[in-house]
Amino acid sequence: MQIISQSMGVLLLLALTIPTGATAQDSKHPIEIYLFEIEGVASNTGLLPPHRLLVRSLEELKTPVKTRLFPLSRALNEFWDDQKSCKYPASIAASLKTFPENSDIALIESDPFFFTEGKIYSRVDAPLFNSLSQLSGRVVGTLTHSTLEQVAITSGAIVYAAKHESQLFDMLMLKRIDAVLAYHPHFLSTIDMSNRETNRVQFSEDLSIIVNQSGIVCHDFAEARELLEAVNSRLELLRESGELDQILEPFRTVTPES
Repeated sequence: MQIISQSMGVLLLLALTIPTGATAQDSKHPIEIYLFEIEGVASNTGLLPPHRLLVRSLEELKTPVKTRLFPLSRALNEFWDDQKSCKYPASIAASLKTFPENSDIALIESDPFFFTEGKIYSRVDAPLFNSLSQLSGRVVGTLTHSTLEQVAITSGAIVYAAKHESQLFDMLMLKRIDAVLAYHPHFLSTIDMSNRETNRVQFSEDLSIIVNQSGIVCHDFAEARELLEAVNSRLELLRESGELDQILEPFRTVTPES
């Protein structure tokens, strides 16, 4: 069992301005990259390591990009509607699990930036969940359109879907839900930056529901292929220099083997 109490930084950044190699005379229309908004996070609180990594991976590239910040549901809808866009953090596998009706849409993705791990969170004064089978018949909170929402349904849980992690935390503390299915360490980061006490929740270190890779996912078009090729090259350089590990270390990211 692990109980987290220390600060883990901000989950998502507010509007990013990415310095790229594109000039003011560049005729290319910037590629929109949709990011997920976090309720209650002020714009001056800084960037979570994965998003500092996003900034570094997009620096000095020829393809101009523009980031857009929306709540999760709207960001996903905007991405699916905008055939010349990308989203972050995301993966093709997770995208199609959540929206199987869009399986005929051609997508491409970058190499993984980092990995997150699905966990079951409960109150520290309640029993620890050690298996998915324990969710059967329980009221379990997830984010709307999260890949973990379907996991909760197939586990026999009564699903409470919310737009923000802070809502899930508050419902858990009020004992209106029994558990939260969310990605580690994203959930705790959000709670921490929303001025809520992360030491009031617990999770099993041994239970790994799913390990999800996160990178940039784009609709398949020429400029996006150019962008992701350049991003992958930048990521490789950051790995070789050791900067990638230095950026992600405070995030305590998991590995694919977890």
